[in-house]
Amino acid sequence: MGYVRYENAVKVFYNNLEEFVTKFQGEKRNIVLFGTSKISGMIVAYLEKKDMKISYIIDNAKMKHGKKAYGLDIYSPEYLKNDFDENVLVLIASGFQDAMEKQLEEMGYEKGRHFIKIIDLPELMNDYSFVDRSGFTLLTQDEIKTEMLCVLKYLDKICTENNLKYYLFGGTLLGAVRHKGFIPWDDDIDVLMEVRDMITLSEILKNDKNYSIVTSFDDSDYYDELGNMFSEKYIVDSNHFPMQFSAGVSIDVFPLFGVPDTMEEIDAYLEGFKQLEMRKWNCLYDKKKCQEIATETFQYLLKYDFYESKYVASSSNHYTKTIVPQEYYLNSVKYDFEGMKLNGPSNYDYILSRTYGDYMTLPPVEQRVGWHTYHAYKYS
Repeated sequence: MGYVRYENAVKVFYNNLEEFVTKFQGEKRNIVLFGTSKISGMIVAYLEKKDMKISYIIDNAKMKHGKKAYGLDIYSPEYLKNDFDENVLVLIASGFQDAMEKQLEEMGYEKGRHFIKIIDLPELMNDYSFVDRSGFTLLTQDEIKTEMLCVLKYLDKICTENNLKYYLFGGTLLGAVRHKGFIPWDDDIDVLMEVRDMITLSEILKNDKNYSIVTSFDDSDYYDELGNMFSEKYIVDSNHFPMQFSAGVSIDVFPLFGVPDTMEEIDAYLEGFKQLEMRKWNCLYDKKKCQEIATETFQYLLKYDFYESKYVASSSNHYTKTIVPQEYYLNSVKYDFEGMKLNGPSNYDYILSRTYGDYMTLPPVEQRVGWHTYHAYKYS
């Protein structure tokens, strides 16, 4: 069936924002954002267009305190506790909304009066009514993993035949090192590909009847910074705000690209990339604009040739933690993963330590859960 995008959740988000503007525009409130996520950036951009000023952001992550996000200062929530602000209006749009609300209530702030939810994110991400799957049979997690491995095996085959490079990444690299396969509670597969190789792969798969890849660099309405390579055997409805789409069982393909030689230049370069990504998310209601920014982003990532760069990096939630010497990828090695021998970077210890710290120690039992936001089905 290919890739089909839906806009239900995005429409809810912008409708709620418009209702907020209608209700509070003109009131002299001290508007504060809770959290620095992508959604917070979308809220900032929308309210700026409506001439509504956000004072600052609060966030529980200590490493962010004293820094900026979306042009706004970031403080600890204690900033509100130490100096009670009767005029404050805290905006929440987060998967951690319940904990945030409880935290504010413990400081003496009241729901509806001092803080509100712009969207109920957990509710939206559990609502799959954007497509009717009556009569379809849900896949088990084992069936999903089996098909993910088929996609990964096919990626390895295509890359080998066409001299393209891919590398195990993130939790998949960790799984290969620690478990020789999936982390038992994991529910996805992550790989890296050099940006040009991603585009070449896309061209190769255009004539493939069983496998496809979609990226934000293609002329499509897929806007995530990572790509998805998927099979056509089953159908998957993905619901990870703000992206809602149907495709097949997939693996994540993150772009890998060259960066400048000095850390100062790299920080500025990655910030430029993040700004482009944020501009794209801020105009989801305008397909043409999103595609223009996606093209601009692709050109931006080609500025430093991967093969001539001293350091390389990738887009992910970690950004700066993905910066590694280019030689770790060019000097790739084979890893055991679910009975296959697959490509990965050399010096995995350096890479995994930067991302996970003590990566060989298992997390607490309560954290050993998957985070998938999709439903997978057999065709009826």
